[in-house]
Parts: sequence; C-alpha cells; structure tokens
Amino acid sequence: MSTLYQYTPVNTLNQFIELVWIETRPNIDIEVRHHAPLFTELIFNYEGNFSVYGEHIVTNKITGCNILLSGLKKTPFTTEVSGKYITIGLIMKPSGYRIVTPHFYSSLMSDIADRLYDALIQNKTPNFKDAEKILTPLFQKLSLNDKASRIEKFIRAHHIEDVGIKHIIKEHAISSKHLIHIFKDQFQITPNQYLLLNKVNHAIHLKQTYPQLSQTQIALNSGFYDQAHFIRTFKKFCGDPPTHFFSTKNVVPPLIYK
Repeated sequence: MSTLYQYTPVNTLNQFIELVWIETRPNIDIEVRHHAPLFTELIFNYEGNFSVYGEHIVTNKITGCNILLSGLKKTPFTTEVSGKYITIGLIMKPSGYRIVTPHFYSSLMSDIADRLYDALIQNKTPNFKDAEKILTPLFQKLSLNDKASRIEKFIRAHHIEDVGIKHIIKEHAISSKHLIHIFKDQFQITPNQYLLLNKVNHAIHLKQTYPQLSQTQIALNSGFYDQAHFIRTFKKFCGDPPTHFFSTKNVVPPLIYK
C-alpha cells in the first residue's frame, strides 16, 4: 500500500518552499527521466535506493538517511528508485539550492533529517506544523545576493516578452560579466539559460492547460520567435522535441509559482 501526503508551508517558509511531500511504498522499482524544472529540491530518503543523475546534484549519506540536493538545470535529469520507499521531499524556489548548500554537510542537516522522520513518518498523521519549526533554522541565515534575486524575479515576470541580456543589463545597471557571475553563483545557470528555462516550462504549462493549442501557438505564446528556435531549445531542456514529449503520458507537470 502506498501513501502520499502533500503540504504547502505557511508563514515565512512559503517564501522558500513551494511544497513538502511524503511518499511511502512497500516496494518500488522505477526509472524516470524529467525535463529541466523551474524548482530546486531537497530530498530525504530513509529506505531503499534513491538516485538522481544530472546537473547540480549533491548527495550526503548519513546514518539512516540519504539526502539529495538538486539545483536548476539546463538539461533533463533521471531519477532511479528501488526497494522499500520512505521519502520526504521539499520542492523549493530557484534560490533553494544556494540557501541549503552552506549547511548541506553540517550537523544541522543531520538533525533535520532525524527530526523530520519523527514528525512526518513516525507519527500516524504527519505533523507538518512541527516540520515547519524543524526546517525554519535552515532558511534563517540567508546568503543571497539581493541584485541577483531582483534580476531572477524580473526574468520570471517578463520571460514571454522580448527580454534579452542587454535589456537586463540596462534595466539593472550592471555589467554583463558581473551579471553572469552573481546570477550563476546563486542559481547555477546563466541569466539567458534561466530565461529559456522559464519559456520552456511555460510552454509545457500551456500545452497541459490548453491541449487544443497548436505547436506554433505554444511557441509564440511562450516567447519564442519561431518554431525552429522553440524546437531546438525545448529538446535541449527536455530531451525530446515537443511533439514526442507531449505524446507521452507520464509527463511530470511543471511547477509554475508566483
């Protein structure tokens, strides 16, 4: 019997975490390829094998738990899971990887892994309020660049418009070299790659919300200047051209956050 819980944090944690999920199964054996998503993720796996292969992934195996941190990507990634399955996941906003990284191999992370297990797995009903208290210290000492954060929000708000690096440089009074440096340090990919990542995930969201739209309509409404550009970029981030990608039934919906 499998069990799945999902919880949306409240208070200050919802600035950083979109969703907390828990899944348990007596046995599982899957291998899934995912498109590059707009979120980062922190995973606590307590039983069996849970492996992720792709860009910007780090692991920390402690006693009783395998912790994985996954950042933004510009290519697809693969998840392999087998055996008994007891897992807690945090779907975080794009800055999540940068926030968690300084603490990833610390005693704080080990303590969080143990306490989350008690609050969310050991209890008959998961205590998400306790889980929020347990997670709060991880997101209190932030080491984020304010300008990089403002630029990320600007790209997210204007990604379907004709916005390029030159426009961002002018809008935020920053040199191209410094822009790329601070953005990549905080989000693992360049501003232009993040712009394209937003466009691709917007295209997936459009197709799944409005399946009647043609490929040309999706491309234009996602900010691509022609179909060739759309197909080429989509294949890079998703691993398949749009026609094949949307024909599969096991597509994981993108997380579009506000």
